[in-house]
Amino acid sequence: KKILSAKHRKSGWNSSVSGWNTPESQQQFGVKWVPTSMQHADSCVTAVQKTCKLIHTLPNKGVSVSMKIEVSGITNVGNVRELNEDSYAIRGFEENQPSGVCILADGMGGHNAGEIASQHAVSFVDEVLGSNYNRKETEIPGLLAEAVSHANKEIYELALHTPGQHGMGTTLVIGFITDTAAYIANVGDSRAYAIRDGELCRITVDHSIVEELVANGTITREEAFHHPQKNIITRAVGTDPTIKTDVYEYTYLPGDIMLMCSDGLTEMVTEDDIMQIVSNGAGVQDILEQLVQAALNAGGHDNITVIGLRFCEEEFTND
Repeated sequence: KKILSAKHRKSGWNSSVSGWNTPESQQQFGVKWVPTSMQHADSCVTAVQKTCKLIHTLPNKGVSVSMKIEVSGITNVGNVRELNEDSYAIRGFEENQPSGVCILADGMGGHNAGEIASQHAVSFVDEVLGSNYNRKETEIPGLLAEAVSHANKEIYELALHTPGQHGMGTTLVIGFITDTAAYIANVGDSRAYAIRDGELCRITVDHSIVEELVANGTITREEAFHHPQKNIITRAVGTDPTIKTDVYEYTYLPGDIMLMCSDGLTEMVTEDDIMQIVSNGAGVQDILEQLVQAALNAGGHDNITVIGLRFCEEEFTND
């Protein structure tokens, strides 16, 4: 992965894809861009799984609704790389406290600097969000932007003053989950998807050259998947003194599945194939394992990291 240099960004490339034209699918999934007040893993497979339940009692009906959120994460070094420069974390999601945070970063830089950048990004974001799971929903977009800004500042300073780490940076995608919605922040080309009733919706918009070429009609979405510059991003955490964060609100429904992933998945596996795997999966962890295997079978040229969430609801009568 490469970050477009500041020189090229200033000389023509628009590194901000704002004012996103929302397709019908995003409207159907209740996804919208939200303005903000501020504009690690081993080299083998590692996995985290959590399940939490929140029980609501419907007044005067003697019926309770149990909302279960299944959360899993997995990472794999791939078939080519020696180091895993992806990092992820799953925090919160305790019983009867469904709020939680999922963080995923894909680092870049010479030697092991990408690994360091992604680990620090996850850690610095966790510092800000870790004690704020119960914040008001109106405060969450600004909180996410604050967390990304904090990570950006710390990684930028670290890169400036540490030999061998100059220019390191990382992508970042964060999911802040409440009992009614998910708020997703992203920088770079790590993505978040929502899947509902056999349809897949890309929640986030990549900050990349090919995304801008698609947006201005130069290439098609299908051509972007094979484009030689698809690994060049236009925005990254830690490469500049300041950072702009895009935040989206996604209103999930029972039965929905949400995925967060690095480009080690999306550069190897098409969205149609991702949808097919999700549709056939027996559970969240099974889906993630199948997605990683599909990326490995397609070449596994990069590290592969995926976080999955399934939102389930059950009703039962109180005795």
